[in-house]
Amino acid sequence: MSDFSSTPIGVDLAQLRTQAKELLQAAQANAPEAVARFRAHHPRFPITSPKLTDAQLVLARELGYPSWPKLVAAARTATMGAADAFVEAAITGKLDRAQALLNNRPNLMQATIYTACVYGDVDALRRCLASDRGLANAVGGPRKRPPLLYAAFSRIFHVVERRPHLLETVKMLLSAGADPNAAYREAPWEDSPLPALYGAVGVLNDAELAGILLDAGANLNDNESLYHSCDHVANDCTELLLRRGADPNSVNALAHQLDSEDPEGLRLFLSHGADPNRSAPTGGNLLHWAIMRRRGDECIGMLLEFGADAEAPNPAGLTPYRHAIRSGQNSTAALLEAHGAKTTLTVEDRIVRALALGDTGELETIKAQHPQSVKDALAQNASLAADAASHGRTDNVRLLLDLGVSPDARGAHNGTALHWAAWQAHPDVARLLTERGASLEITGANFGATPLQWAIHGADNNPERPWEAFVETFQALMEAGAALDPLWLEEASEKVRAAFIPFSSSSVII
Repeated sequence: MSDFSSTPIGVDLAQLRTQAKELLQAAQANAPEAVARFRAHHPRFPITSPKLTDAQLVLARELGYPSWPKLVAAARTATMGAADAFVEAAITGKLDRAQALLNNRPNLMQATIYTACVYGDVDALRRCLASDRGLANAVGGPRKRPPLLYAAFSRIFHVVERRPHLLETVKMLLSAGADPNAAYREAPWEDSPLPALYGAVGVLNDAELAGILLDAGANLNDNESLYHSCDHVANDCTELLLRRGADPNSVNALAHQLDSEDPEGLRLFLSHGADPNRSAPTGGNLLHWAIMRRRGDECIGMLLEFGADAEAPNPAGLTPYRHAIRSGQNSTAALLEAHGAKTTLTVEDRIVRALALGDTGELETIKAQHPQSVKDALAQNASLAADAASHGRTDNVRLLLDLGVSPDARGAHNGTALHWAAWQAHPDVARLLTERGASLEITGANFGATPLQWAIHGADNNPERPWEAFVETFQALMEAGAALDPLWLEEASEKVRAAFIPFSSSSVII
């Protein structure tokens, strides 16, 4: 890749965004100057219907940066200065950037109370507090937050030799009167404040840090911390919160625990009073949620052991047994039957099970007896392709497409089969769907994103699937012609951004 200017630019982000909107308006009006700028700097010129992201890319290239995210990063750094840039890098996990800033200015961690807090420079923090103890709650730094929120979200905690110093930093702030329930709000979730405890358990997964905050009075039931403690494979933080009295039935935390195959974590919740008959996010009880998430026999059996109602209907009127049968989970169905579940099935149940299992012989038998039944079942169960794609069942997806199911039919969260293949990183399913005409640019899913955006988000947030599968899924979507907006990578991890470098010579420059 070419070398680009690293000279700080003399405009702020608001000006940049305004300039990009003005350029887009001019390009949409076919203004000669705007068209010339697009011709000179856009890698995919001509563009029939330019979008804001196209104008942003042109503006970035004009200013000497390979992409809009690189321009934004440079503008932020130029605006905030080295101290705030160091803090920003620490709390967003860009540790290479943080180290580079330290290399240029070895004493940078002592520049402000906020740099001292993200690095764990206890001596510098002590000097700050000695001069003014009020600084323990002083709002400032790049995100306009108090020092504790920078310390409790600093990814430098993951640097082994810095962790003890950061723990001491948190203790020192709390001793100086820092509010253990300090929280910040961020668009578009302004109604969901994110406290320091969430940083400890949901971001850093550090039970010792969480214990320090709890001892100082942090609220156990802050609507975020218990839920996000389930984001991690290790259950230390979840166990700590539950043992200290967190409500196991708050904020769908048990449902989130069932998002991964973790019997140990599930038993923690149930043994601390979590109710398996609470309503699941999609309706029905948590047994339905576990079946939808295709949890194994140990988790299903544990829910039953702790009193899950095996006859509770979901919004479609299905019992857990019928739900399991329809999704082809025969082992789960057998387990439910062993626990006394009623096993009566409708013709539609049999059809949907055959579709889930790819049992063409059973489908032909049912067709012979009920000629219209398969067509009716397909019409009434449009989400089957998305469900099969979500679980990587390529043959089932192929069968459904052969039977006339649209590759763009919607499933859970209003995502198409390609959305779900992308989120769950099933590249073979993604290739099949794109070959059969699935839309690469379709939006309207609950998260307002294309399949490629789901894949990018999944790579950083779906721990159930291996990294290599996401890389292959990126490749499958890009080779099929998916458009990549540089803005989608602005908040992605360095690893994800690096995965798109091979595509920089085609549709976008990273």
